[in-house]
Amino acid sequence: SYKFVFTGNGQAVANWKDTANWLNRIYPGISISSGHTIDINGSNPLGTTCIVDTSIIFNGKLNVKGANSFTAKFTSTSASLTIDSLAYATLNIDGFGTTILNKGNLKLTGNFKKSSAGISSIDNRGSLTFSGKLIECRLNNYGDMLIPKDSICLFGVGFIEFSNQLNNYKNLLNEGTISGFESQVYSSGSFTNKGVITIYRLRTNGNLTNYGSIDIHINYPSVYYPYDPIGIVQLLDSFINYGSLLTSGIDSKIIIKGNTVNKGILSLGVYNPKSTFIELGGNFTNDSSCYLEGQLIGNTNFINNKWLGIKGLWFQNTSTTLTNNDSAFIDFYSSNSTAMHNLYNLSNKGKLIVHGSTAINGTSINNGTIEGMGFMGVYGTFNNYGLLQRSGPLWIRNSICNNYGTIVSKLTEGNYPLPWY
Repeated sequence: SYKFVFTGNGQAVANWKDTANWLNRIYPGISISSGHTIDINGSNPLGTTCIVDTSIIFNGKLNVKGANSFTAKFTSTSASLTIDSLAYATLNIDGFGTTILNKGNLKLTGNFKKSSAGISSIDNRGSLTFSGKLIECRLNNYGDMLIPKDSICLFGVGFIEFSNQLNNYKNLLNEGTISGFESQVYSSGSFTNKGVITIYRLRTNGNLTNYGSIDIHINYPSVYYPYDPIGIVQLLDSFINYGSLLTSGIDSKIIIKGNTVNKGILSLGVYNPKSTFIELGGNFTNDSSCYLEGQLIGNTNFINNKWLGIKGLWFQNTSTTLTNNDSAFIDFYSSNSTAMHNLYNLSNKGKLIVHGSTAINGTSINNGTIEGMGFMGVYGTFNNYGLLQRSGPLWIRNSICNNYGTIVSKLTEGNYPLPWY
């Protein structure tokens, strides 16, 4: 084994292939054998950027020290940088603000970490295939990034300070595993998941398509993470789910404001509905199984075609629509019969069960079955062609209510003389 030291010969920017830039002119070549070590340790007091513009294969160990940086600046589209993990190859980024920059084709496997204070990052502006470990680093993707099948992008453990991040600004495809309970993924580009994601925080401002599984686990109570106005889960653009998305934990806020289509399993706000806020916007279409646990607010056109379960203190669907189609089922259930639900412009053709105090507003129609316990108030225009059955009072005030079906309630009050049984 041998240690090769890149000094840069005092330059701020120096090329890997120039032998004058290596200590004692001992040049390692472009294929680093197992057991050998490369130290990027520039002699310039302000740091040296090591430029690589040819294909290099690493089977050894690469250390970037101090204020120095290692830049993969390929001039050929067929060039690549490969770090082979068979010999436990490790890239140690040691220093504040140190980066690896790729503008061509880059393949990285192994462990990537910093060993002292400061934030380090890998920036991809070309094509990146990544399978390895990020430990207290940031991976920024501005190009095309693939995490291959059977590979792991593993974040190290942080605490409160989000030093472990994967940021996608263009195209990200995950076919492997992205994991890190105290880490976050941010995407403003196109993000497709076909693998497994287990993280603390997910934010997207671009398209998200999920074919795999996403598990967002909120690890700490509000004493560590107070109410977050931005949201632990924030999906602001198109979201299509064919797989599963699960959020669990306490004291969280979930924001889904883009157009959402669920064709898989969607389960949000598990464990503590009292301290979980779910804010919805855009068009939300459920074609499969959807479970929402928390206090729901927002302005969304909600279309349910299969099964929707909602548990929480209230459901506020302000000034938009709630559509429950043929053979579909919505269950609003709560351990507290005084829970408040406001339903606007309801169109029910399936079965709707609502426990707790319920207000039906706007222009609504029932062609299916509405059941439940607790007070129900009808406001606006309501046409009933199906079955409306409540174990509590039904209050109809200043409304137009046309009953062509069956209304069953313990008590019907108001200025409309409807039959009750």
